[in-house]
Amino acid sequence: MGQVRENLPNGDPRNKIEYLADCIDDAKAASAESASDAPQNLLVNPELSHSGVDLAMGSPHQLRWLTNAYTYKDQAANQMHLGRSFGRPAPVGWGVEVVPIDGVSDYHSVAYSSLGGDIEKFDYTAKASYLLATGSNSRVLHFSVFSAPFDRELRALNDEGTAWVPENQSYSLFFRGEKNTAVRFGLLELDANGDFVGYVAQAQIPAEAGFNQFSQAWLHGIKLQAGGLYAYFVESDTSLGEFTSSPVSAGVFLNPDELDIIPDLTPSDTATRRFRLTESFGEFSKADVEAGVHLNVSKFLMPFGMEKHLIFASLKGTPGYYTVQNLPAEVVKTRYDQVSVRGAVADATTVIMAYYSESPVHLNYFSSANYQAV
Repeated sequence: MGQVRENLPNGDPRNKIEYLADCIDDAKAASAESASDAPQNLLVNPELSHSGVDLAMGSPHQLRWLTNAYTYKDQAANQMHLGRSFGRPAPVGWGVEVVPIDGVSDYHSVAYSSLGGDIEKFDYTAKASYLLATGSNSRVLHFSVFSAPFDRELRALNDEGTAWVPENQSYSLFFRGEKNTAVRFGLLELDANGDFVGYVAQAQIPAEAGFNQFSQAWLHGIKLQAGGLYAYFVESDTSLGEFTSSPVSAGVFLNPDELDIIPDLTPSDTATRRFRLTESFGEFSKADVEAGVHLNVSKFLMPFGMEKHLIFASLKGTPGYYTVQNLPAEVVKTRYDQVSVRGAVADATTVIMAYYSESPVHLNYFSSANYQAV
């Protein structure tokens, strides 16, 4: 406190008051940034540090079909084959939605790197990064779905001590990562089906301050409805370049003082307990798949509908190096517990696998009437 006293400006008392106010804000920010005081984060995997071993680059169990595929122009909300579904495989708690610009099919190569990969070129403190490299032009949405807490409205005495008033329950968003082709980040409102219905908040991401520094950005003063369904999002437009934005840490947290602080980045149990993201349904003959095979999917929990949780692929090659058949199969729901897989097969046999996500794999974002292009 002696240092504060010594640095008090001379002259106008207003200058002293403003100086003391700045000192108080700095002290509050420093306290909140300490590990023990970091605000609770509503995102389940805020540093993208946990995912299945079948998605992670360098893992002996990596499945290449999860990271390399086309996105086809004949996408649809009811389609579940990789490239025809709006969604793509992503780290636990995250989703990626892709739409080719001008209806042109586009090739996408996914990079999910953990510590020791290219992310160290920017900042060694980053634990993981996830981005798409594109062969043409697409719009890409990285997102993480969460529900707002059911906390009762808190009340406190006003400054005069004469009445109880509602406490400020405003939230903040945090982004840290490579900007690349990002056009905005923010918060989306979803309906009960996990579909996008409106923008809650959005802002541009600033450019990196230097070669070895990530972009950082905050959005403050956000109100959430208790029990509401939302998605933190980062949107990219690869007509501006080859790579999508790559968030390395993100957050949604209670922050009534609107301080530029970093929330708790510890992953939840939901993220840490997932070891694999895929399921094999076995090998099928060319004749069977071209005629149509039916698969039972009743083992999967799918509260947002089958199309929001499963992405299938008809594959060729050897385990670990499977690639997607050039002509994507039609995979659609035929019953509450069953899908039909039918399509052209180049080889004598094909392996059918599925990627499963507990959270939605897409939000019908780009196809929504509520979507507003930047």
